Amino acid sequence: MYKVRFNAEDQELIVGENETFLTIYKKFDSPLMFGCMEGMCGTCKIRVLENYENLSPMKAPEKEFLDSIDALENERLACQCEILGDVSIDIADFGSDPIF
Repeated sequence: MYKVRFNAEDQELIVGENETFLTIYKKFDSPLMFGCMEGMCGTCKIRVLENYENLSPMKAPEKEFLDSIDALENERLACQCEILGDVSIDIADFGSDPIF
């Protein structure tokens, strides 16, 4: 079991091994938001505060999208991440509209 901490909300969830942020979104009341769920809109951008290495490696399409929006080095798209251990995140603040 792993801990996922949402710092801005001061919320912590216990999740099973190899869960994704999408399954957290579907199973729990969490502050995560999703749009396309395919890594193309940016609605689910998160900032990893601790244990970045406990997320699955970034694949080329996610990296290309994040590069195109000048995302910070510690930002990921939650819809593309598998949780591999304890992690602390914050919801990236870029406004309420998705990035298309």
